Amino acid sequence: MKPITKIAMSALIAGSFSTTAMAKVYGDVGVGYASVDAELDGIVDAEGDSFNIQGHVGYEFNKYFDLESELIFGADSEDFQGIDIGISYLVGAFARAKYPVTSNIDVFARVGYSNGEIEGINALNQPQDINVDGVAFGIGGIYDIGNGGGIRLDITQYALEGDTNSVDVDGDTTAVSVGYVFDF
Repeated sequence: MKPITKIAMSALIAGSFSTTAMAKVYGDVGVGYASVDAELDGIVDAEGDSFNIQGHVGYEFNKYFDLESELIFGADSEDFQGIDIGISYLVGAFARAKYPVTSNIDVFARVGYSNGEIEGINALNQPQDINVDGVAFGIGGIYDIGNGGGIRLDITQYALEGDTNSVDVDGDTTAVSVGYVFDF
């Protein structure tokens, strides 16, 4: 790589992470709905819906880029053939690119990694909590209502994988959430 290219790339990266007067820490708390599809090596395909309580804490580097963490707890899960299917918990870290559409509305896209546990079934069709992890990506928006508050709406797809008793599990999950955003 040419030296001028290295310098230009370094300046671009440093500029995107610069701490300006706009940099801030934010958080939100909300509720969500998730559709969980837990497939065990093609043997069993169990689907369930889960209602969740979730939160995010993030650092806004500038008006276009954030890093955020996510924590989701399953509050309720759906019964599938006598077995609960849903999210026990998920913990994630995301990079979030956003764009201010108006002075009160931002839209964003995010990509990251999640780790957690889903309520599922094993190859013997018995209930079992399954450790899963994988890539997650989503889109959403925030409406700023003023005084450091706002409303967040997002949809995220989790491509989760794990195993139980040496059987591969795909725990693909789609989550929709709404929450109240506050600035620290």
